[in-house]
Amino acid sequence: MGNVLGHGPIDYIVVYSLMAYAVFAGFTKPHRILFILPACLSFFFFIEVGPRLTPDKLVPAVFVIATVASKGIGYYKNSVKNQFWIITVLVMVIFSTVIGSFYSNYYSSYLTSSIVGTRLIIQAIGYLNYMLIFLIVRKECTLQLGVQRLLKSFLITTSILCLYGVYQFYANEFGWPYRGIVYSDKTSGFGGFNNNEELIFRVNSLANEPKRLTYFIVIGILIILKYYKSIKNRIGFFPLIIVLIFHFVVLWLTYSTSIYFVLAVFIMLLLLYSIFRNYNGQIIRYIFFFGFVGIVAFASESDYLNLVYDIRVEGQLESNIIRSEVYGQEFMVNNLGMFVIGLGPGVYNLALAKEYPGKAGILNNGTFLVPFNSDLLIFIYDFGIIGLFILLIPFINIAMDRKIAANRFSIYIIFMYCVSIVLSGTATLFFLLGAFEAEKNRML
Repeated sequence: MGNVLGHGPIDYIVVYSLMAYAVFAGFTKPHRILFILPACLSFFFFIEVGPRLTPDKLVPAVFVIATVASKGIGYYKNSVKNQFWIITVLVMVIFSTVIGSFYSNYYSSYLTSSIVGTRLIIQAIGYLNYMLIFLIVRKECTLQLGVQRLLKSFLITTSILCLYGVYQFYANEFGWPYRGIVYSDKTSGFGGFNNNEELIFRVNSLANEPKRLTYFIVIGILIILKYYKSIKNRIGFFPLIIVLIFHFVVLWLTYSTSIYFVLAVFIMLLLLYSIFRNYNGQIIRYIFFFGFVGIVAFASESDYLNLVYDIRVEGQLESNIIRSEVYGQEFMVNNLGMFVIGLGPGVYNLALAKEYPGKAGILNNGTFLVPFNSDLLIFIYDFGIIGLFILLIPFINIAMDRKIAANRFSIYIIFMYCVSIVLSGTATLFFLLGAFEAEKNRML
């Protein structure tokens, strides 16, 4: 695999370029930040400065500092009405961090890892960063053309991901150089898997792995379907069809079993809502059409998908590989009282390391075993059932209020909550929630 490129100078160029653009936007026209935020969330380039720092962790703070220095604190003050939810989330993060400090001190007496004391702080800062993303998007989407800029930039970003994904597929076939999955600053590979007989290559494009790519691609598809006529008028019918086909092809080439589950839950929720809560014939027609296309696609590739299933599911079961989520669920059942208010941000790594040494959480040398993929499970560990309810309030509002459900971003929010069941997409969820809240306030 000598043609697989990993971490290198390009990472520093990309990250610092995005940071420089954020400063430029902050000092000139802040709405320009919407043009790069989707790329910051989906492109996996990083710099090593102690922890691994990616654009989604650096650009929001750099942009806010530049904007405040240029426009003053008043730029964000009272930008929109009804800030109760995000303030509640902030209080929850602060409270949970205090709780987490006690749990961290407790587990530190059992663990010798050098990162025991930093896990809580890093994760808490991560949540504060998600809230910055929320505030930035909410502010910029209250401006005229803000929503159009966001949707356009998101679709352009997913199109770039698809274009590079197709290149990646052919580069693997013909031995051309391409960026693979980057595991660290020294290790990289590709997302394929095999059963010692046949290799299945999986596209990850510029994301860190195939399953992280999938939900960006699906959102791109949803944007195309939702704004089909206006996009067609701008770029033409055939270019639009080509873009749509590229999205579907790259989504298929990820061979992500997680996204199949997410889409099944998402489609089921849409169907139930459209039939029983607020009838929407167009959504129902879309569901049945793409359901038919999906059935045909799965039937035509049944032999190949059976091979994928044998390797991805049955192969893991036979090899006794246990996912961290299994240990996490077992720990919850045995310690239900701890999950009313949770353990604090990131502390689940320490709890599992003590309870299942060498099997889950972190190792004493500071390296991680496989972390949770499920944001939903992370939320329960970090904030407990009470905190999970707070984070689900936007979803509950969409389900209970038809007016809020008419929000242009409701469909993306529902999808991202479905993603949170088995995948990690919190930054993207808060990104879209910012636009959702801006739109909701405009509707009041």
